Amino acid sequence: MVTGVVAWLRATLVIAVVAPIVVAVSPTPSGGATSAAPPVRVDQVGHPGTSTKTAYLLSPGTCAGAPFAVRTTGRALVYSGTAGASQGSWNRRYRHVCPLVFDAVGSPGTYTVTAGSGPVATSAAQGWLDNLLGANPWGVSFLVDDGTGFPQCMQHQVANLVGSLDGSAPVLAGVAVEGPTRAASRGKLTGMRDCLAGGGDAYAPFNGHRAVYRDNVQSYSTDEPAIDLTAATPLAFAWLGAPST
Repeated sequence: MVTGVVAWLRATLVIAVVAPIVVAVSPTPSGGATSAAPPVRVDQVGHPGTSTKTAYLLSPGTCAGAPFAVRTTGRALVYSGTAGASQGSWNRRYRHVCPLVFDAVGSPGTYTVTAGSGPVATSAAQGWLDNLLGANPWGVSFLVDDGTGFPQCMQHQVANLVGSLDGSAPVLAGVAVEGPTRAASRGKLTGMRDCLAGGGDAYAPFNGHRAVYRDNVQSYSTDEPAIDLTAATPLAFAWLGAPST
């Protein structure tokens, strides 16, 4: 039975020498939320001990060569290897599916297959942080006061009422806004100061493919500071910058 998720890449499987044993795939990411599509897929029935045994690593970026490990429920390492070449796309999010072959594991029992401690997770994390800091179609940093182009018209009461509306001080420095989504929201409240960065929708030419970003005080869907994003961002940078162990 699946026992949980380490980071975002873990799955558990059962290997049976004679009769396959049913495996329930229901990994639980950190925080308790469940995931319907775990980035490591395993055979939910299990594997006879002498059969070919393959799990599949789902990744938004290149996954070939990513290290993986097979461990017992007691965390003892029984096998390690690297992912094979990508076999295609799983969906729009996971563009690569790489096989994790562990035929050498033959003893019956419950095992955990982990991946992502190497280049796969690191490259994905780096890509998301690069996007956050401006490596995106709009060329805007979604961290306020970071870089030369960042949100100026946030949907935030204090920032709107007493802050600047042009990016100069004072600004709500360090917060992360929602960023692009499918549609920009609209609506005004009494006392709200109108603000549309630069006097127009400067980012409109870069919208498309069901992705919209608007730096406008009315657009909470794209320009509202989020506590969860702001709290998690420094942790993401700290994790990426920490020395490998």
